Amino acid sequence: EHAKAAFNLGNDYGMAGDIPAARHLYDTLADLAQRHPGEPELRLRQAQAAFNLVSDYGTAGDIPAARHLYDTLADLAQRHTGEPELRLEHAEAAFNLVTLCGKAGDIPAARHFYDTLADLAQRHPGESELRLEHAKAAFNLLNDYRTAGDIPAARHLYDTLAALAHRHPGEEQLLEPVVRGLRLLFRLYREAGDDEAGRSLFASALEIPSLKDALAAMLRSAEEPGEADDNDGS
Repeated sequence: EHAKAAFNLGNDYGMAGDIPAARHLYDTLADLAQRHPGEPELRLRQAQAAFNLVSDYGTAGDIPAARHLYDTLADLAQRHTGEPELRLEHAEAAFNLVTLCGKAGDIPAARHFYDTLADLAQRHPGESELRLEHAKAAFNLLNDYRTAGDIPAARHLYDTLAALAHRHPGEEQLLEPVVRGLRLLFRLYREAGDDEAGRSLFASALEIPSLKDALAAMLRSAEEPGEADDNDGS
């Protein structure tokens, strides 16, 4: 009950913008979890609070503090590999940092967190939630590369997204970031005057069975690839 109350109050403080108070309650939770290592539910509360606080620091523009707390969360998850709930909190925090660093214009940092997340998802192929975080992060980083005009890097991430959808056809939640990535890359080719590359991209997407229906629906709704407003990340 103490842990639950500290978590809820810390979340309330974070949402209200009182980060010092939220941090104090996080530290209380972390200390409680460390003093009771045989109670995994306390570790999960600590991880959830860390995730929330990473987001709070990011919203406040304090990326260094967000990264430092992320490292603590990553270490916690890595020390307790038998607790997949911690791994998901780690993945979600990595996704947040991909987004935060990308919006701050620090693409190398965003790439670092993306690579960490991709590796995490690949090492745990039975956990579809990690794969979804990987796909969402790939789309956001693709968008960052598009903004920077780096077509090869954007294309590489789109190919990663398409491969994920192809290998996991039963996971429909992967289709949205793939189709959004297709639109962005198609637009990038068109802006560069490379219509042939755009047509080739679209044709290759149609070869992926799980994408076929999603693309057909997009065409039926009269949305040519690249016309949707996908300037923002997930």
